[in-house]
Amino acid sequence: MAPAKKKSEKEATPKAPKARKAAAPAAAAPRKRAAAKPALPAVAAEERQKLVELEAYFVAEKDGFRGDSKNYWITAEAIVEARLAGKK
Repeated sequence: MAPAKKKSEKEATPKAPKARKAAAPAAAAPRKRAAAKPALPAVAAEERQKLVELEAYFVAEKDGFRGDSKNYWITAEAIVEARLAGKK
């Protein structure tokens, strides 16, 4: 029989486990929501009606009263809704 080979130093020393990267922290604490904007006061139906009537008049006046009153009204409703929502 042939004599057994000696293990080199690299083969003889046990390998140490590789260091693992630090684990990411557990789920971060949930972020707090920004404070909500205060709600605008509700407008009564009668008040809204008056606002739309007045705005429809101004829209018609700007057009020289040459258009359709329904279109003036629809335009006025959109304008009033935008103003009430704070989108001047």
